[in-house]
Amino acid sequence: MDDNRRGFLRFPLILSLEFSIINKKNQLLGPYPGKAVNLSGGGMLFTTPCPLLRHGTLIIFRFETEKEGDLQGDFLARVIRSKEQELKQENHLPHYLTAVEFKFIKESRRSAILSYVNHRSLRRRKSMPASV
Repeated sequence: MDDNRRGFLRFPLILSLEFSIINKKNQLLGPYPGKAVNLSGGGMLFTTPCPLLRHGTLIIFRFETEKEGDLQGDFLARVIRSKEQELKQENHLPHYLTAVEFKFIKESRRSAILSYVNHRSLRRRKSMPASV
């Protein structure tokens, strides 16, 4: 699926996160580490060493490095897909590339994510050298 068919554009970034899995008994399993590799108002793509994520699994995650407000707090998401990456990480352990969509997100939280993404995008453009 291309970006034009998505509701929101994805922004590439690297953000550390921590997530827990909500099992069928509504118990939390984890926490597990991860790194976001792109973010949008509708969801996120991240890597993790956790092999337990399947389509439809619910997770609660929190960004570890964000203190500036826009991305603080917990987010609920549903796994769309999770696939083992071909290239192993530095520790030679498998990592999984996992796509999630946000669930039950208030528009104010979605707006905060979009504001964060737009702010980072503008900062990135300003730091790029002007083309000649």
